[in-house]
Amino acid sequence: DAVVAGDTLDRLKPDPAPLLHACDLLRADPGRALLVGDSGTDVAAARAAQMPVVIVRYGYPGIEGIDATRCAALIDSLDELPMLLAWPGRP
Repeated sequence: DAVVAGDTLDRLKPDPAPLLHACDLLRADPGRALLVGDSGTDVAAARAAQMPVVIVRYGYPGIEGIDATRCAALIDSLDELPMLLAWPGRP
């Protein structure tokens, strides 16, 4: 329902502005949203937005250098998301 691209705002990730803008468009609380990403930049942006983040292991940069303790989960497939979102203590 919302698209925030690299040219939508004057700031890019890891600045939290793009994530917060998407939440504003959707009238969503960032703490109840979830970023699915594939890089340390995504982790940094989500943390700055106070948003949980799940990282896919197969992203273009790979997961080297990603601090897994800052992520809600590391997943191998998007097929794992429904189970994560149904989990009572979900991110």
